[in-house]
Amino acid sequence: MQLNTKFRVVSLCTDPRVDRRILDGARTLTENGWPTLVIAPPAPGGDTRDESSYPDVAIYRMPGSFVPAGMLPEMPLEISAAERLFPWQRRLTLAALAFPSEVVIANDLPQLGAGVLAAHAHGSTLIYDAHELYPQQIFLRAQAPQLTAIEARLIPHAHGVVTVNDSIADVLAMSYGCPRPHVVLNCPSRRHYDGVPHDDGRLRHAAGLPADRRILLYQGGMVQHRSLMELVEGMAHLRTPDVSLVMMGPRGTYGDELEARASALGLLGKRVHFVPEVPASELLHWTIGADAGIIPYPHCDMNTLMCTPNKLFEFLVAGLPILATHGVELRRFVGDQGVGMNAVMRTAEDVGLAVDAFFAGPLASWRTRVAELSARYTWEHEGQLWLDIVPAAVREHQRRTTLPLQTAA
Repeated sequence: MQLNTKFRVVSLCTDPRVDRRILDGARTLTENGWPTLVIAPPAPGGDTRDESSYPDVAIYRMPGSFVPAGMLPEMPLEISAAERLFPWQRRLTLAALAFPSEVVIANDLPQLGAGVLAAHAHGSTLIYDAHELYPQQIFLRAQAPQLTAIEARLIPHAHGVVTVNDSIADVLAMSYGCPRPHVVLNCPSRRHYDGVPHDDGRLRHAAGLPADRRILLYQGGMVQHRSLMELVEGMAHLRTPDVSLVMMGPRGTYGDELEARASALGLLGKRVHFVPEVPASELLHWTIGADAGIIPYPHCDMNTLMCTPNKLFEFLVAGLPILATHGVELRRFVGDQGVGMNAVMRTAEDVGLAVDAFFAGPLASWRTRVAELSARYTWEHEGQLWLDIVPAAVREHQRRTTLPLQTAA
């Protein structure tokens, strides 16, 4: 890819596997007159799944080598303060400066400093897409005051702010005194499925489950602070005889711990089954093979309390009733809409009781309601909001004077 290629929008990412929200957004903008380049780190092992799933989206992989400070413009105070916390910031800044554009989208707080610097350097419109309440994550508790201060200093430079749900939009507006952010839900696209995904039996086959077993599906990363150990252990307390838990997604070392625990309890291959991660372009064909989806997230921090994880909308589009905890947004989308049940799932015993109650509930009614709503929660509906957000941010940029950056002495 030539560094002098002209893109109207540059979208910044620091995750080697690019969030589908970013890729779907880039596709929508590109197809509607805003050619978009996604800048991301190199994928481990030369992984090309993002490029294969989104061949129509331009992705530039940054070099992995360290960038000396002398190769960058003088770093403003509010941006240099974040450098220790965000190790990709220098490389991302240098890459963003190499691609002049009309609009820069910073996807979450680790990208915001580079986005501010690139937007000021090129006179570009800056959009901040806050994918979560980043400083409020439990594993960043020690850094929360510094992260909050950085976000407070940088967010006024954005000409438009976007986030993933109403609760987080309200918190951002109250915390930083900014206009209430636009909300774009993390809905999946039906582009890869010719409109509607279909069940070809691949999930059941991969899990080794017969047709008379009902599948409760957890899909997504297997990491701590999601009550996944309680979920696995909860299957030992389950009384409903024909239900099996299938866990599908990136495993890592914690996934190995979950499998070992399932094996120690005599559940592995009986009540608990593990299926590897699948490409985004195939995901819903797997999801639709389940009978229900589960989101057992605990209220371990404000971000989790208010989250709307990708799997929520993937379950809805695939037509699955949902069992979820009592998060603010999870109640809004699950119990309040009649597509499933919210329950306490703090312990393994809680999980067993919740799953039993769920499968004894009005599953047919929940499925009917999911079918009524599924078209609403696709990217084909939700992604169109970007076509209003970007021009609005450009107009705001034109309206106001660019905020000066305070440079280090």
